[in-house]
Amino acid sequence: MKRSRKEQIEKLERVFARARAAQEAPHFSNRWLESVMREIRRQPTGLPPFHEVPRLVWRAAAVVALVSLMFAGSVLAWNAGGTDADFSALLSVATVEPTFLAGAL
Repeated sequence: MKRSRKEQIEKLERVFARARAAQEAPHFSNRWLESVMREIRRQPTGLPPFHEVPRLVWRAAAVVALVSLMFAGSVLAWNAGGTDADFSALLSVATVEPTFLAGAL
């Protein structure tokens, strides 16, 4: 049964291949081609217009500045909870050996 199904599929493929080979390419007038290309050019692209780019840059700069201020404020608030530790010691924790920090506190 599978063989007959396979033969049917091959027969259909041959019929479609012959039909495709016999098909002629459509002939379009130059006027029609120009109208189609004009319509394609009128359609909007996915890119923003050039005059929108500076506006996007300023918006991104404002967001980065806000996030930076929030980060700095949270670091300073976290540092305020310590008693005698200064801000430079906080930044050097990851790079300096613990023995050096013991003397700074």
